[in-house]
Amino acid sequence: MYMPISAHEHLPACSEALPRFADKSWWLTKQVAVFAPTEMDDLVFEPAIPVLGQRIQGTNGLTAAQGLAYFGDAGVPALLNALSNSNAETRKIASRVLISLPDPRVTAAMRSLFFDPDHSVRYHAFCYAQEHWDLSFLRPLTKLLNDTNVGFQVEVTFELHRHLDDSAIAICNRFSQEDGLSTKQEEAELLFTNSTSQARLLGLEILWEVGSLSAVERMISMLDDRSVEVRYYVAQKLTNLTGQKFGTDNAAWKTWWASNKSDFKPRNPTD
Repeated sequence: MYMPISAHEHLPACSEALPRFADKSWWLTKQVAVFAPTEMDDLVFEPAIPVLGQRIQGTNGLTAAQGLAYFGDAGVPALLNALSNSNAETRKIASRVLISLPDPRVTAAMRSLFFDPDHSVRYHAFCYAQEHWDLSFLRPLTKLLNDTNVGFQVEVTFELHRHLDDSAIAICNRFSQEDGLSTKQEEAELLFTNSTSQARLLGLEILWEVGSLSAVERMISMLDDRSVEVRYYVAQKLTNLTGQKFGTDNAAWKTWWASNKSDFKPRNPTD
């Protein structure tokens, strides 16, 4: 195409890169290069998932992990592989991204992450449990009540309370004669001996829900609790189950229990 205006006036940058434009009015040009067959290569596109899986360990690891998440189910294996990495930062990134991917494979992996040495990884596993609850989380989550981070203990307690029915069956079945499940005394004691009063109150709530003879007996023992609040609620729950009104008088409850235990039939818990 011919233009009656000089190119270098309207395309100064092109005039510098392509000197033949200078003082010319042709705006169309063609460049030709000749390649020998041995110099020609096809473009190669590497599979994205393996590449991104390797990049999780790099400086842009989070971006790579998020890219894997976009692949959905197909990206899960690479993210799960990163969870077993010895580098805590890599595990943090992978566990953080996996929170948004509900998948049976992720659920199984998260159960072991509750015991990861890195607190952030444990917290990400906890967040996944909050978003995608599964009954299999109950046992490992209960053990987090002894986590070194007290604030985390409180969050775990509230999450367990959200699943109180599950907790009553799986943690405190030793207090029930009807459920037929195996004893989990160690797990139950994680609640009753926990340093936070919220966890002990959760244990109390579960005992009250169970309402068996052994549950009442364990509740009476909680009248020795160091927390005034816990003792107050123990007395309320005992009165609700037994109809007796001894307040927080531990000795009175123990005396009454010694005389009435053999004939006692728990009342149905009521609000």
